[in-house]
Amino acid sequence: RQEALAQALQRSDERVRQMIQSVRDAIVTVDAVVTAAGHVLLVRRASDIGHGLWALPGGFVAHDERFYSAAVRELAE
Repeated sequence: RQEALAQALQRSDERVRQMIQSVRDAIVTVDAVVTAAGHVLLVRRASDIGHGLWALPGGFVAHDERFYSAAVRELAE
């Protein structure tokens, strides 16, 4: 019985480790909505994905960065 419990805990630990890793590997992005005088700021995408299409300004969030800071940084870039 203890052997079965130890094996169940080991499997559970592996699932938790995989879940944590998948969160670490997640790609998180932000977009900023900037309006002025009834207009919305759009940018032309320069990256390979959607190249030349119109989009809201935005980009990737660093793992230690807050969403607001990432949005402000992307606007500055």
